[in-house]
Amino acid sequence: MSRTPCFYLLHEGASSNAIERRDLIGAAAQSAGLHFHPLDSLTCNYADLPEPNTGDLLFNATRGSTRLETLMHRPDLATFRTCNAGAFTNGGDTTALCALLAKEGFPTPKTYHRLPADNDNLNDIVSWLGGFPVVIKKLDGTLGIGAMLIESMRSLRSVLDYLRTTGEEFILRQYIEPKKIGRLLVLGDQVIASLSYKIPDDDFRSRPFREGGMQEDFGETVERLVINAGKACQHEFTGVDIIIDDTDTPYILEVNAPSNFVAIERDIGIPVSDMIVEHLMAKSIQLRDISDNV
Repeated sequence: MSRTPCFYLLHEGASSNAIERRDLIGAAAQSAGLHFHPLDSLTCNYADLPEPNTGDLLFNATRGSTRLETLMHRPDLATFRTCNAGAFTNGGDTTALCALLAKEGFPTPKTYHRLPADNDNLNDIVSWLGGFPVVIKKLDGTLGIGAMLIESMRSLRSVLDYLRTTGEEFILRQYIEPKKIGRLLVLGDQVIASLSYKIPDDDFRSRPFREGGMQEDFGETVERLVINAGKACQHEFTGVDIIIDDTDTPYILEVNAPSNFVAIERDIGIPVSDMIVEHLMAKSIQLRDISDNV
């Protein structure tokens, strides 16, 4: 227990506030007396990766870096993962986790998980989704970019014809008229922040928190739903996006693992980075105790 653990933070370039996430976590780790070692998956030396010790901390802070995380992950490291490295999925595809949740019986919008190869059965597909409008979503889209609302068969046919030429992957999804759209930040067995996003009158997509969002308590039922969703996705730090319809029924739109926490920390003042370090440090102590007693 005398050795000072090292906190390995992985990120992919400067995408999605990666540098801000790195700096916030770095400051928290150093305040906790840890060595801090950030690794950029775009520039690190894959022929000479560091060798962590038992009880070191490993956190992939962005959607990318999944391959680097897989290479460095070991069961004796303190991480947010509750599965082994062989089960890691592309962090950019949040819809893959929604497919898992739908299979497990969680409430999610009905989803056709791949664009149909042609337009022959579009009437049946739209009917299965509940009719128009329907949503088309790019798998790795963020901040609403890549989400399209289609309100007629003529539009659907023409948009699909184009999207099939892009080489990108999309899903078709049931449209749910939103009463509220929000994100709940889950750490372990608790919701540490819950935000309600503004829905503009001239757009179906919600706006980022800094553009009119507010803190909101969604209640115990929704909190338990998103905590269980994080557990089902085998990750202890998630940002779960929800939509609530006019009957107050919640649906899970996405599970972001991990979640961008920069605005929550800097704009609201919730010390998410300190909580992240504290959570992983507790796991580190347990792992080192087990190692010392073997």
